[in-house]
Amino acid sequence: MRYFPSTEAATQAVTAGEVAAMGGNFVDLEAWRKEHAGFSVDAALLEERVVAVAVKKGEPELLRAVNETIDELRRSGELKRMTEKWHLPYLLPSS
Repeated sequence: MRYFPSTEAATQAVTAGEVAAMGGNFVDLEAWRKEHAGFSVDAALLEERVVAVAVKKGEPELLRAVNETIDELRRSGELKRMTEKWHLPYLLPSS
């Protein structure tokens, strides 16, 4: 295993054949793959991420609006469409 200081340095090493594979941010790797024939990106995530929205304490109306918006995005299917479009399946709840 080798450490690279940036995605660019790692992709250069893969392209040059210095290393056989690399790991990194899925969105960056998928964009890179589209420009480099002969490479593939496994969509299986190596980690689970939790994403949240922070709201300042004492702002119950804002918190309610944020929660209602997220609920509506989930109900309408738009949240799923957005996560698929941007390759962010970990934003969806696992249950």
